[in-house]
Amino acid sequence: MHDLPSGGKSRTPQAVCTCRPGATVWLTGLPSAGKTTIARALADRLRAEG
Repeated sequence: MHDLPSGGKSRTPQAVCTCRPGATVWLTGLPSAGKTTIARALADRLRAEG
């Protein structure tokens, strides 16, 4: 578990409080269809763009 600035806890070290409205992207598909690859690329891009 990792501490967040808001005082909460997160299981992922990437979690950072941005104090912005959130959104959920639900990726569905068959196993080995690339969902994780897309999710990681999207997360990297969102972090890079702030």
